[in-house]
Amino acid sequence: MPMLVGRESEMSILSNALNAVRTGRGQCIEVHGEAGIGKSTLLEFATDQASGCTVLLARGVESESELAYAGLADLLQPLLTGLTVLSEQQAAELSAALGMGPSATGNRFAVFLAALNLLSRAASERPVLVIVDDFQWFDGESVAAVLFAARRLRAEPVGILLATRIAKSPPGFTSLLLRGLDVTSAATVLTTMSGHQVAPDVAARLTTATGGNPLALTELARLLGADKLTGVAPLTEPVTVHAHLASAFWQSLSLLPTATLNALVVLAASEAPDTTTVTTALQTIGLDIEVLEAAEDAGILRTDGHQVRFTHPLLRSAVYHGATAAARRTAHTALADALGTVGAADRQAWHRASACIGPDPDVADALARVAEEAGRRAGAGAACSALERAAALTVDPCFRAERLCAAAAFSAWAGGYRRAAHLLERAAREDDDAARNQRIATLRASVEMACGSHQLGQRLLADVARQQTHDGDNTGATVSWAGATMAAMLCGDLPTARNHAKATAHSAELARLPAGHPIRTAADATTGVIQCYIGELDQGYPAVRAVLQPGNESLTRMVASVPVFAAHIAATIGDTHHARGALENLVMHQRTAGELGRLPVYLTLLANVAFQDGRWLESEVLADEALELARETGQDTVVAVALGALGNLAAARGEEQCHAFLTEADEKITQSGNGVLQFDTNTARALFHHSTGQPDLALPPLRRLVATAARIGVREPRLSPWLPMLAETLALTGQPDEAATVLGGLTTAATGFSGKALAVVVERCHGMLSADDDADARFHESIQLCGDELPFERARTQLAWGQRLRRRRRRAMAREPLRDAAATFDALRTARWADLARSELILCEGRSEAPPASVFPSLTNQETRVALLVAQGATNREVAASLFLSEKTVEAHLGRAFRKLGVRSRVELARNLPV
Repeated sequence: MPMLVGRESEMSILSNALNAVRTGRGQCIEVHGEAGIGKSTLLEFATDQASGCTVLLARGVESESELAYAGLADLLQPLLTGLTVLSEQQAAELSAALGMGPSATGNRFAVFLAALNLLSRAASERPVLVIVDDFQWFDGESVAAVLFAARRLRAEPVGILLATRIAKSPPGFTSLLLRGLDVTSAATVLTTMSGHQVAPDVAARLTTATGGNPLALTELARLLGADKLTGVAPLTEPVTVHAHLASAFWQSLSLLPTATLNALVVLAASEAPDTTTVTTALQTIGLDIEVLEAAEDAGILRTDGHQVRFTHPLLRSAVYHGATAAARRTAHTALADALGTVGAADRQAWHRASACIGPDPDVADALARVAEEAGRRAGAGAACSALERAAALTVDPCFRAERLCAAAAFSAWAGGYRRAAHLLERAAREDDDAARNQRIATLRASVEMACGSHQLGQRLLADVARQQTHDGDNTGATVSWAGATMAAMLCGDLPTARNHAKATAHSAELARLPAGHPIRTAADATTGVIQCYIGELDQGYPAVRAVLQPGNESLTRMVASVPVFAAHIAATIGDTHHARGALENLVMHQRTAGELGRLPVYLTLLANVAFQDGRWLESEVLADEALELARETGQDTVVAVALGALGNLAAARGEEQCHAFLTEADEKITQSGNGVLQFDTNTARALFHHSTGQPDLALPPLRRLVATAARIGVREPRLSPWLPMLAETLALTGQPDEAATVLGGLTTAATGFSGKALAVVVERCHGMLSADDDADARFHESIQLCGDELPFERARTQLAWGQRLRRRRRRAMAREPLRDAAATFDALRTARWADLARSELILCEGRSEAPPASVFPSLTNQETRVALLVAQGATNREVAASLFLSEKTVEAHLGRAFRKLGVRSRVELARNLPV
């Protein structure tokens, strides 16, 4: 092992991490620092210390960074004989991704989950240490797969150690920055490597000049003469690390024969360390593999069986970038010819592309085929890169634009929204083809809706719809107008949304779409959404609810935001049965297919439904999972929605954490221009003030919400939860006349099934304001309306009733509603509300009731997710597939949940797990 000097602290960190892995605690460490700082040496130390562990090694290679799953294939090579432990789907997807089997469905998350399960299975036999050097050169798909696994292996004996020049700071990783050596350590390196006792002032100067870079110090020890190192001769010239490194490398290289230098360029251009390809390539330019022996003797290369490698990545870089452009092209051509004999079409195409001086239609076509195959292998990032390079080699501007547009689609699918936007801008500049421009605008709109400006997304879709109408494509125009309508709604621009909805309906009529056609259903629902918000909910809601019926799942691929709005409306008015059924179906479909793109938003909506139903434990874990997945897939808009759901839940409990959730949500909302979400975050803030006993502080945000809703034209009380909250706030703050005025405008709407959620609060407010004879009936009606649903609102009504009874000196009658309220608040973990109910009971009874012991704080969110699914009857394998975890991790979480809850079986878990 190479000498390690001055790295005692880092060595201790790695040793402790390895010990933790051996005891079953997963560890993730990112070692980062400049080239030559000693990252590779530290990884070698970790490898040597990993006794008793399965060590999986891989190194990123710059020329391999565009080949889908190239890094993952190297990393998992020792485990690939165990594919039989995977499900049939996972095995097929992984085999296809790694080029070991036929193309599959291209489900990249199934590939990630397969890699995760292979690592988990290996870890069940002995601890596993994953080591990746030069992680900055790993291809995008392999990076995503490694990080996906790292986030889900914390409970297993797996250590993941990455080395990279530029810190990526993945969540959950310990960051280990390697800094330069101090003077003492640097002097040790200089003395050891030169064989001379280096003078202290020389060591100090060289340390300053190199920043303590060990590789630079090593090369200077070889380059500088003994007289300069010992201080006999002065260091007169300026000493700079990069200049001296280059000088040192080229001094070694310049002594080599020309044939050896030419062979080194071929080796540097090759992404494969095996000698077979390199040998064949050298033969095509008249060289033999033996010419590399001189480089090995000079310490530039080292051989290991049938592999030959540079002794340091910087040497590879120095050889490749120091060669002439002509020499590099010759090397790539030779490698392409060699790979043509072994059927490596993707690598061959990339080498031919690197050998091109200008456009080359044949090579461009070859790269396009590489992209097509990468897409089938779930390699969206690699497909994007191949198409982008193909576009650069394409002469025809039409073909060039098509390839850029296709590259953007792959990039967006992989979560690279900003890269997609850049590619689309380039495609739009290529030519003025109307049909292509429509596709570009539609795709760009989806990018903007995911992580950019909703207003721009709305304008783009509307422009496309107008052009489609002009061209007579009424079916396409219907879809585009519906998308533009929903985008305008997200911006809070109801007037524009109404106009777009009218255009949607008109286009659907012109298209003569029959009843029941998915696009006709979406068009009708688009009109229904607008009707619901402008005060015509009874007329519009049937079309909205139709979207939530089984069999309409295809709408999520056509106009994804229509089902989203439909579910939101259903949950808000209290039709949680239809909302839950539709969302559970969508979530199941997304989980089964491994499609994480839309899963986070459906999880968030399901979390809101669970909140309404009083399933707050479920609501929290769903929103938490949605937030994690939205961050993972780069969907800033959905991040804001999930934060809003978590903020609302925390606000209902009176937890200060709600401010952090809502502040970050507002930042995302401001960036995207999503005006609708501001209604949710401000309503949550008002709820927090109620939960903390400060209703007067809720008045300013509630009045602002009322004014904003009136300004944009929202006139439906059943979709305006801030209105009944305002009435209640006014009643609580001693403003009964204004409260009665607000209630007067709500009472008519609070009728029928669609007004149930509103009616509960309206009746409670009437009870607070009514005379004694009528108050009891109003409170009782509010409680009856809740039934077994809306437990939070039921408990708030019971509390308000008990408070009124106690103040009217009807203490005996107040006890029952107050006890029921306290019990419900305890079950929902709303400590502030429960304390308030118990304080009222003390005033009634003159004694205190201790709150019941709670199991809630003992379970982590991941343990709760697993426990909930198991309680619903899912097997460990089904839970693992649903939550994108390994079965071993599910077993670990479930075991801890059993111990914490004091249960011994799944039946006991289902019976005792609170909601």
